[in-house]
This record gives sequence, structure tokens and C-alpha cells, in this order.
Amino acid sequence: MTIVLYCLGLVFIAATLLPLSRQEAWWVRACDFLRLAIGAGLLLVPGLLVAFGDLGDPARQLLALALLACQLAVILPHAPLWPVRKSIPACRRR
Repeated sequence: MTIVLYCLGLVFIAATLLPLSRQEAWWVRACDFLRLAIGAGLLLVPGLLVAFGDLGDPARQLLALALLACQLAVILPHAPLWPVRKSIPACRRR
């Protein structure tokens, strides 16, 4: 079971890093729209590994948290509870 979770974790890592490339392929750009699901997977896979007794390397856990932070940095500004930044119209700036 842990091998399946590690493979699934690698898929989530790749899905996080692929949109950072400049590729225009549809399967790379599709990862931009799955950020919430990828973020949930980045939380779920390490949690399941710990639940199954595989604490693993702390570097892998830090990598998962760092990638989750990258996903949240893109997701949270579009969330309804995130504060809206009011911009000043260009004609009123001095």
C-alpha cells in the first residue's frame, strides 16, 4: 500500500511542478485547473503514509508542505473568504 501512496505522491508532485514550465500542451495546462484537488492530495498522501506507520524521510514531508504552500499561494487569492484588494482608479491617482 505504501508503494501506491508513494507513486500517487509523485504524481501530485509532478502535477504541481508542471504548470511552472512554459509548455503549452493541454495536459500541462490542465494542471492549472486542478490546483484544489492537487492540494488536497498533497495533504492526504502524507497523512495516509503516517497513518499506515511510514513516517518516512522528513525531507519528503517538507517537500509536500512546500508544494502545498505553492498551491495555496495560487488558490487563496481567488477564495471567497480572502480579503478583496481595492484598487484606486487611474484617473484618481495623484
